[in-house]
Amino acid sequence: NILGVEQSFKFSMIVTVLALLCLIVFYVSALPHIDFNKFALNIGADGKELPDGNGPLFPFGNYGILAALPFAVWLFLAIEQLPLAAEESVDPKRDMPKGIMLGMFTLIASAFCVLYINPSVVGVGSAKLGASGEPLLDGFRAIYDTTAANALALCAVIGLIASVHTIIFAFGRQIFSLSR
Repeated sequence: NILGVEQSFKFSMIVTVLALLCLIVFYVSALPHIDFNKFALNIGADGKELPDGNGPLFPFGNYGILAALPFAVWLFLAIEQLPLAAEESVDPKRDMPKGIMLGMFTLIASAFCVLYINPSVVGVGSAKLGASGEPLLDGFRAIYDTTAANALALCAVIGLIASVHTIIFAFGRQIFSLSR
C-alpha cells in the first residue's frame, strides 16, 4: 500500500525532526553553561570523582573504550535499515546515497554534540552521568527547571517512536524480501 508507506514516512520524518529540534535547543542553550575540563574530565584513573576536574581524557584506557562501544552503537541505531526503503524511493540511485550520507552526518553530529556538551554542563559532569539512569535528562535539568526539562525530555523521547516505527517498517521489508 503506497499511501500507507508514504504516510508512515511523513510521520517518521515529523517525529524525527521534532526530536532533532529538541536536541538543537539543548545544544544551543547549554553552550553558555559548559566547562569541559572541570566537568567532563572529572573522573580519575581510579574511577573516583575529581572535584576540580582536569582528569585524563580516557580514565579507564582501552578497557573503558571497549566497554563504551555498546553505548556508542546505540547512537547509530537503525541507520542500517535505510537501504530497505530503496524500493519505495522514486530514484534509488540518486536518493539512497544522499539519504545514507545525510543520515550518517546527522547521527555523527548529534552524537558528538551529546557526548561533548552533556557531560560538560556545569553541575552535571561525567561522574554523575556515569551513574545516571537518564543522562540526557540530567543535562536538561541542569539548565532548565524540572517542568521545562520534562517537556524537552518528552519531545526527545518522541524520537524513539520514530525509531520503533522505522524498525517495524524495516522488519516488514525484510520479511517481504525474504519471501521472494
